[in-house]
Amino acid sequence: MMKKVICFAIVSLYVGNVFACSFMVSKGFQPTLKNWERHPGPAQQGGSGDYWEKIPKPVIEVKEITRGYAKQEQSCDGDICEITYDSCNDAGTLLMEASLPKSSTYQVKEFGVYLRIKSGEQPDEIFPESPVYSRVENGKMALFFAWLDQPKSQQKPLNLTVEAFFVANDLSIGPSMTFKIEQK
Repeated sequence: MMKKVICFAIVSLYVGNVFACSFMVSKGFQPTLKNWERHPGPAQQGGSGDYWEKIPKPVIEVKEITRGYAKQEQSCDGDICEITYDSCNDAGTLLMEASLPKSSTYQVKEFGVYLRIKSGEQPDEIFPESPVYSRVENGKMALFFAWLDQPKSQQKPLNLTVEAFFVANDLSIGPSMTFKIEQK
């Protein structure tokens, strides 16, 4: 019985800390490895150019950057003081939107998005090492990332150059585009 109580206490502490702060972040893209339906290109429609429409360059828009901060509260009862921190305030967050160029006949939900840092210093790993996918509304994929940020006194403004490209279900990739993530 004592082993069960100790095990429950340890699990409760662990689970309590895990769920103390949670975000709905972009999930990993799960390719099916099946051929995806390519759309006819201009050559199939009586024009000149490609026979099949190519995977387009993504259009990426940085919507919001929030940096973490270590807000602490101190409460004292006589000689004993306790310092507490808000559970999520040490997280930096980044919200972006990925969409297709107006000329594309594809839908953004057909692709995952691969992002990689080309230059700049990250406070922590912001992007995973695999393509991501998220909810799509009005032709735009909302991409949300969270990272453990440094204390405010040690933070440097974000100035990152990032490369992004679409990945299809059969792991075909499109051309990349480069954009900046700058914290003013």
